[in-house]
Amino acid sequence: MTLDGLHIQQLGDTWRQVIETNLNAVFYWNKHLLPAMMSQGEGALLLMSSVSAIKGNVGQTAYGASKAAMVGLDALWHRSWGALVFASIACCRGLSTAI
Repeated sequence: MTLDGLHIQQLGDTWRQVIETNLNAVFYWNKHLLPAMMSQGEGALLLMSSVSAIKGNVGQTAYGASKAAMVGLDALWHRSWGALVFASIACCRGLSTAI
């Protein structure tokens, strides 16, 4: 969900809706998923980020912030449990890499 708008013009309700959908939903979903993966000793997470999280797109304040949070969550989860329990990756479609 994007609901584009410049930061100074974006309504608080719009910000909350994007963050609730793109970030909070991932938090609550994985809060229930991670214990099951840990008890099984395996699993994988794919967090959908965006080039907007890395480079920024004009007018995508809430969207960019929510997708940047995916990169942060991936790093946090990987450092916390990744090497021991599961694979975790944040995918940023549209971002050129050396591959």
